[in-house]
Amino acid sequence: MMLSGFLMVFHYQLRAKEEPWSEPGTWIKFWARRFFRIAPLYYILLTLAFALGPAILAWRTVIDHVLHLAPQVPPETYIDVSLANIAAHLSFLFGLLPAYSVRTPLPDWSLGLEMQFYAVFPALMLLTKKLGWFRAAIFIALTAAVI
Repeated sequence: MMLSGFLMVFHYQLRAKEEPWSEPGTWIKFWARRFFRIAPLYYILLTLAFALGPAILAWRTVIDHVLHLAPQVPPETYIDVSLANIAAHLSFLFGLLPAYSVRTPLPDWSLGLEMQFYAVFPALMLLTKKLGWFRAAIFIALTAAVI
């Protein structure tokens, strides 16, 4: 996460003249680049996870039985193909909704968190431009501590 944040700020500074953050078009370009970098492959794997979930659950059940292990993950992780679960994952909001945060066999928690960070990144850069790096860092750290 730290490396990702560093690289976004680095590229923000490299593109500052061509793509100023004060223009909404820059935000749209930023979000489009990030979305199409992550979403296409994620959606393919998400589709496979929903389709193969019951088979993965059966396989895990056999392995757990053979090794005499208690199940580590609830069955809903593999078999929940409800519209709400699908929508939560397609929108990358599943991390904000505890009931859906572990409802696929994918280790996708970091993707949801990263997409949420992308949503606020342009606003953070505008805040940084207005307050300066040091004051913005203090403000953001205090806000994070309060949250």
